[in-house]
Amino acid sequence: MCPWCGLVITAVWLSSSTAVRAQPASLVVDPDTLHPGRQAFGIRLFTTADVADVAVELRFPEGMPVGFTINAQPACVLNAALNKPDSSVEFTPPDCAPGVDCDGLRVHITAQRDRDAIASGSTLVSCFVFTATPPDAYPLRCVAAEALSPGGRAVDIGCDDTRLIVEAGAALVPEPGHGLPGDEITIDLALQANTDLGSVVTDLQTDAVISVAADGQQPRCGLNDALPIDAEFAFRPTGCTPASDCTAVRVNLASADGAALQTGLPLFHCTLALADDALAGFYPLRFANSRATDSAGAGLPFEVIGATVEVLPLIAPAQTPTAMAPASGGDGCQVGAPRPSDGGWLLAAALLAPLTRRWRRNRCAP
Repeated sequence: MCPWCGLVITAVWLSSSTAVRAQPASLVVDPDTLHPGRQAFGIRLFTTADVADVAVELRFPEGMPVGFTINAQPACVLNAALNKPDSSVEFTPPDCAPGVDCDGLRVHITAQRDRDAIASGSTLVSCFVFTATPPDAYPLRCVAAEALSPGGRAVDIGCDDTRLIVEAGAALVPEPGHGLPGDEITIDLALQANTDLGSVVTDLQTDAVISVAADGQQPRCGLNDALPIDAEFAFRPTGCTPASDCTAVRVNLASADGAALQTGLPLFHCTLALADDALAGFYPLRFANSRATDSAGAGLPFEVIGATVEVLPLIAPAQTPTAMAPASGGDGCQVGAPRPSDGGWLLAAALLAPLTRRWRRNRCAP
């Protein structure tokens, strides 16, 4: 599950960028509205001249931790479509400790062989900040920017300071799942937020491929732990028949004792039923009518971060050869090497599953 959330960028950047764009090239942070359910902020290049290489260094204040990976690298994604394989993004200063004393990012977009110009409006890199970053305004300072033409000549490039505003918000993060046609698989769902959550409502939609398993008239969903939460899981529309005409499961969670809803860890789970005739492929989990409130009852920006369910291909069991009838004068020996038993396809299917799963997470059944 994603441990980061995004940023909201004020009009301070946009108003100042008007002047910046008078130069042959300029850098702009975009999009301008982000929160925990919308995760990445990008650095975009706008040009009226051909630019093949870009370098920029941004400084951010202590308390605005840009996300980092398990190997202490920035939680940023370079745009592979630019075809600039020698590009990099690094924390500054060199050898700093992420989350402790790093105070900036240096982005270098380049390729030793590909000297093609970068299309104006391209996103160079997308980066994330941690979900728990407190709602506030954070200055972002551009301390250096350079650009080169395809021929290696310097191109004037503008990059202005701005403010980044982190909004309070929340997101529901489903765990991806997988299984064979006809399987029932259990997925965990977690809440992410940077403020206290009081309630969450969403509809998990069903279709001909993915439905929610039922125990009588009740969807097979529940809390993962004994928590002080008023939880309701119900098929929709009201009065529908599970596995027939139900189109969604309403999930309604609210604090039972005034404490904030648990975030960051799997909070509840649902068991999904995959259709017997489902074709192999990836199917998105779809949600609708999603909303959330803080502990005071005020509405919050709330989104469901998309997840997918993979239907694995059925692997036909290998045939176990029978002994061949002996030819005249033969000794009745089997001709040809023996084939694997039916257990071979089970092993192949098992190897497709992740090696590390929680006990209630997805399980592939033959």
